[in-house]
Amino acid sequence: MLRINKSLISRSIGILILLIAFAFSACSSSSGGSSGKNEITIVTAKQGEVKFEFVGTDGAKLAIDWGVGDENDVINLASAGVEASKNYSSSDQKTITITGEILHITDLILSDNEITSIDLSACSGLENLRLVEDPSWDAGLVSLDLSQNLKLKDLYIVSLSELASLRS
Repeated sequence: MLRINKSLISRSIGILILLIAFAFSACSSSSGGSSGKNEITIVTAKQGEVKFEFVGTDGAKLAIDWGVGDENDVINLASAGVEASKNYSSSDQKTITITGEILHITDLILSDNEITSIDLSACSGLENLRLVEDPSWDAGLVSLDLSQNLKLKDLYIVSLSELASLRS
């Protein structure tokens, strides 16, 4: 005759539920890119206007921290495109951070912003990236992280002579 230990079954089910919850938690926390953060980071030392063009899901909100202590700019994405820009008075290095609903960005255009580093790993909805720098600019893009951009279809980059790190 088979005896069933109800206490042992109850504990086993409890442990199984904890393991499933832990596995789900680990998967969902790593979906925001290689760093686990839900942000785009861009490093530039440009003096003058830095401008980005975003295309994405209508109404999705992005917050842009321009890296100089000002208030964040908040923009609404649009399928027709929306621009954001900042005019810098110095050539000091700045780290620009873009947060919010970045998974809704499908296209990103960055032209003549003198970007030395960009991490787009958390922008997993990105389909098209256009990154163009003036070839006469001598510093160049050094680091580009596209490691979680599995939907990327079109990648157009001009001026990669200084690229030392590419994660894809």
